[in-house]
Amino acid sequence: MAPVHSAVDVGAAIRGARLDRGWTQGELARRARAGRQWLVGVEAGAGNPSLDRLLAVLDALELTLLVASAAAAPVAPAEARRVPAREPLRGVSRPPAPADRSWLSRD
Repeated sequence: MAPVHSAVDVGAAIRGARLDRGWTQGELARRARAGRQWLVGVEAGAGNPSLDRLLAVLDALELTLLVASAAAAPVAPAEARRVPAREPLRGVSRPPAPADRSWLSRD
């Protein structure tokens, strides 16, 4: 289980789950009742989607968000990648590398 420290990590996990299913962004957006351009931004880690909209995307992918104590899952410093809370996230110029999506579980 890999911790998620940024919107980019969440976007990479969503993108990976979508690609695992062979869906286009348009297909996932339709299933989640969201706009495709909005989904493009989420997958890139841009913006600040509401929890309700994010949960709708996870539901469409048949995934569950798990929340655990950070003390229960220590992370080696080399694996940790934190984004300072006040630093704005910027879009990525290329698709994010595949991420460990084990923090998302199928129902």
